[in-house]
Amino acid sequence: MAKYIFITEGGRDAGLGHLYRMSGLMDALKTDEYIVLADVDDLGESVIQTYNYKKIIKERIIRDAYSLLAGDVCVIIDSYSYSEQECAYLNSVNKRLVFMDDSFRINYPKGATVINYNAYAPDKLTIKYDSSYYLGANFFPLRKGFKQHAYNPSKNGIENILVMLGGSDSQDKSSSVGYYLASYYPQKQIHVVAPNSTYDLRNLHHYTGLDATNMGKLMAKCDIAIVTASTISYELAYYGVPMILFGVRGNQRMNYEYFIANSLAFSAGRISAPHVFRIMMDRIAILENPVKRSFITQKLCGLVDGRGVDRLLAVIRGK
Repeated sequence: MAKYIFITEGGRDAGLGHLYRMSGLMDALKTDEYIVLADVDDLGESVIQTYNYKKIIKERIIRDAYSLLAGDVCVIIDSYSYSEQECAYLNSVNKRLVFMDDSFRINYPKGATVINYNAYAPDKLTIKYDSSYYLGANFFPLRKGFKQHAYNPSKNGIENILVMLGGSDSQDKSSSVGYYLASYYPQKQIHVVAPNSTYDLRNLHHYTGLDATNMGKLMAKCDIAIVTASTISYELAYYGVPMILFGVRGNQRMNYEYFIANSLAFSAGRISAPHVFRIMMDRIAILENPVKRSFITQKLCGLVDGRGVDRLLAVIRGK
């Protein structure tokens, strides 16, 4: 029986993408033993509780995890806060290290395995270190709940719009965007995924705490989505949902630039920029054309095939 320690984080500052993509792997482990060392706030804790994962939260103390998992252990790290010194220590006590990394931010220990599931990775990475690299969107760990649905968009104009600016949307920009759209388009259905909202319109629908199955069901019925260039963009790409991307967090920059440069999505710029709503509405007007939406859908569907978890597990298990 294989044994794993997942070191990750999630919450308002770090976002929830780390927890969600780790959950795709955890779902597939079945009878394998694992422990999650997660640095989370109450928002991140709610994700862990939703999926009922085993966990140690306090200070991510690695020796506590080792004491609970005797024998050979694989350590999988998906964290922006883990330092080179901490990685070096792990390497000194355990030779099976796997890093999930968006930005190639540190020098990895010799012999480590580095996985970057982003589409830009093969072009952006300069291999400098004596590690094994697995790159590209073929490794995106799509959660199994998303595979239960098929994309079913309108064949005419836009009828359903999804708005989701990330789990760390502490200023609730999602709801502001949703309210603006629902007011401007009273005949369209606006679906906002956000922790909180005080807006109330007949055609404005709010969601929170969705698991992968229900999130996938919502994504699959929307004609377009207004989101950030985070994990969400790859989940939407699986269905082929045309996207308008906001640039929000610095760690999403390379992903944002790749989607725009390769005509996989439209840019709305930074949400705090002047005239941002006018730009967004211009993009929506273009996407009212079903032929244009269909063209983008075809391009997106070649990006994520849903078998990333199987590929990741094969790498992690050395097959």
